[in-house]
Amino acid sequence: TPDEAAGKTDFDLILFTVKAYDTETAAAALKPVVGKNTAVLTLQNGVDAVDQLAAAVGSDHVLAGTTRISTTLGEPGVIVQNTPFSKLEMGELSGGVTPRIEAIADAFRAGGIEVLVSDNPLREVWNKFIMIAPHATITSACGQPVGPIRETPEGAALYRQLIAEVVAVERATAGRLPADAADRTYDFIMNLPPGAKTSMQFDFERHKRVELEQLTGSVVRRGQALSVPTPGFTTLYAVLKVRANSETVDGRR
Repeated sequence: TPDEAAGKTDFDLILFTVKAYDTETAAAALKPVVGKNTAVLTLQNGVDAVDQLAAAVGSDHVLAGTTRISTTLGEPGVIVQNTPFSKLEMGELSGGVTPRIEAIADAFRAGGIEVLVSDNPLREVWNKFIMIAPHATITSACGQPVGPIRETPEGAALYRQLIAEVVAVERATAGRLPADAADRTYDFIMNLPPGAKTSMQFDFERHKRVELEQLTGSVVRRGQALSVPTPGFTTLYAVLKVRANSETVDGRR
C-alpha cells in the first residue's frame, strides 16, 4: 500500500487497479511514492480514470491500458477466470513506443500474459468501453447473464442500441474508433459464453458498491455535454441508480 511504501520513490511500475469509483482517492494516496522514473499503469473500467490519474501524478507518469478477461473472487485468495480469453493492451499517452513500455511489456510476456503495445492506447480504452458500458448496464438491469438477454430479440436489439449510443459519444469526443467498431463489438457480445456476467452485475448481486457512475453514468453525462442523445443509457441509468441508492451496500443502507 502507499502507506507501507512511504518514503520510497524508486518504483519502476505501479499497477493501478482499484475500482473506478476509488480513482481520485487512490491517486491522491499514491502521489507521494511516484518518483521521477515511475510509470503508473491504469487497468480500470471506464474512460475517466486516465484523466483523473494524470491530474494527480502527472501525465508523463501515466500509461493507459485495458484487460480482456472476466474473473470473480471464488473464495478468499482464489480467483476464478470465467472466459477463455486473457489479454492486456497498453501504451504511452503520447503514442510512442518507448524503452519503458517495451520493458514493461516484456516483463508481462515473461509471465505468460498476452500483451499488445498500442500506439493509441486511448483508442483501446474506448474499444473496451463501448463493450463494457452496454454489457454491464444491460446485465445489471436484467439481472441475467448474456445468454438469456441476447436470446430475447428485444434484448439483442437493446445491446445494439446501447453500443450505437456509446459509439456516437466517442465519435463526438475524439473519433478514434474504426468504422466497424459497433458491429465488431456487437458480434463479440453475441459470441460470449452464455453464462458470462459483468463485474457490475456481480457487485449488484452481492450488494457491493457499483461502478454505475463510471460506466452507465459516464455515457449519460458525456452525451449531455456533447448534445449526443443517449435515450437507452439515460433510462437504464435512472433504473439502476434507484436500485443502487436503495439496496444495502456492504451491510449498510
